[in-house]
Amino acid sequence: MGATSATASAGPALGQLREAAEMLTGEPAHDEVWLWELDRYGASSRPGLGHLVRAPWPTPAALGRALTCLMCPS
Repeated sequence: MGATSATASAGPALGQLREAAEMLTGEPAHDEVWLWELDRYGASSRPGLGHLVRAPWPTPAALGRALTCLMCPS
């Protein structure tokens, strides 16, 4: 799977990826945020060089549900 980048000029979904990474790490994301891996067990993003954040789901999820959890964290 290819990586997806969230930049300042990106659409709303990629901006949400940046917000989710910032919420999970508690720090501002530097540069671009990349969706590194997405599977039924969770998602990994790269909110900057040398950083990798894994967000596991409480239970395995279908890919559509996994994407919704990543883009709309609560």
